[in-house]
Amino acid sequence: MKKIKYLAKNFFKAKRMKTLAMLLFCGTLATYAQNAAGDYTAGTDALATVTEEIVFRINSSKYE
Repeated sequence: MKKIKYLAKNFFKAKRMKTLAMLLFCGTLATYAQNAAGDYTAGTDALATVTEEIVFRINSSKYE
């Protein structure tokens, strides 16, 4: 067990290995967060509706 601990400690002493471990960890978290977020259609539809309402208010004409 001490040998494994020693090897792991020396392995992660290198700056590149620390950076690699951090990038892998953050990349995994980002991927999980995107997959967990789910369906974006409700937000996209609401944004489209608000955009149409803003254009209508500016131009005073719904169909151009």
